[in-house]
Amino acid sequence: MRRPLFRALFLADSELLGKLARPGSGARERRHQLVSHAYFELLAEHGLLRGDLSADGVAYAFLATLEGFIQAEASAGDQRGSGIEERAELLALTVGG
Repeated sequence: MRRPLFRALFLADSELLGKLARPGSGARERRHQLVSHAYFELLAEHGLLRGDLSADGVAYAFLATLEGFIQAEASAGDQRGSGIEERAELLALTVGG
């Protein structure tokens, strides 16, 4: 985890994330959802997603998995910061297959 912003997202580090950690406006949230939807649609168009699921289904599964890892990391307590590379690898293996 050499990328500070990604590390902050993974650890839910609101101090480093600043404004990014605060709930966004409705317009910002809708824009984020549109971009996310468009991204998964683009991946599907290029055959980069599973063929047996819709782009929306894959997006939901990916985001649910990511959120689960983020929540688990936030509640890791004393383990927070130790073994971050291993936990990041677990997430990559989970979503990458």
